[in-house]
Amino acid sequence: GVLAASLDSDIEGGLRTCTDDEINRRKQTYGRNEMERKPPPTIWELFVEAMQDTTIIILLIAAAISIMFGIIICVVNLGSACPREPLWKVDDSHADENGGEQNCIEWIEGVAVLAACFIVGTVTAVNNYNKEQQFRKLQAKQDDLLITVWRGGNVAQVSVADVVVGDVVQLDTGSKIPADGVLIKCSDLKIDESSLTGESVPVGKSDEKPFLLSGCAVVEGDARYLVTAVGEHSEWGKILSELDTERPDTPLQVLRFSYSLSRFISKSLCRSSLLLLRKTLANWVFLSPLQHSLHR
Repeated sequence: GVLAASLDSDIEGGLRTCTDDEINRRKQTYGRNEMERKPPPTIWELFVEAMQDTTIIILLIAAAISIMFGIIICVVNLGSACPREPLWKVDDSHADENGGEQNCIEWIEGVAVLAACFIVGTVTAVNNYNKEQQFRKLQAKQDDLLITVWRGGNVAQVSVADVVVGDVVQLDTGSKIPADGVLIKCSDLKIDESSLTGESVPVGKSDEKPFLLSGCAVVEGDARYLVTAVGEHSEWGKILSELDTERPDTPLQVLRFSYSLSRFISKSLCRSSLLLLRKTLANWVFLSPLQHSLHR
């Protein structure tokens, strides 16, 4: 009774003053019974997030290396698709007549990998965007519940968002607790607190255990309790606030990613260098004598 009186409420009749101005004043003083969620990410943000996948990054680097070496091979005439002489040995009188009609295509594979990566990122971003919109709509429907409260000695049905500190809420079997509070009276009340504690066994409430936490559900009995905390100030609200907070990667995660990326880059450079060296040697050993004999 003392706690209710300090909140200008009554354990039997609820709020003593239940005008719109009083309700708005309580919302401004004690907070609203709803969570301020972050706006949904845009498609561009989801695309950037999709492109940050480790596999996509590795493929992009491999594609860039493939394009770079493809252009180099084309310029210095080391690819089988480029029958022209190197740039420093161009001789118009002995140039291959069909050399100008053939194009270097060593870089096409890298471009194809780049295009595939961008397509995968776009499809992933669109799918995630649609899922996010559907999830928010479903969540809005689940949160739009009517709660039975006592105000001014009368019973009223209000939305969850309109529950304020000082309200006396009536709970029945199957009801979801809309805000934190203290038990006034109950009858064989058992609460499912698995959403907060992970404990699957229902917890009995009584005068010895009078505290009710938002986000939990009534599995048995009925009760009436006084609201003492709503929204972000409730235990459920604090948990949701922690979940919405983005946490940076730990040093171990950053180190593991850097190690994997540097290892792949080293292997790719070594393989590309060996491939380039092999083509260079093949050109010097086999193609150069053959070209000189044809020119004679």
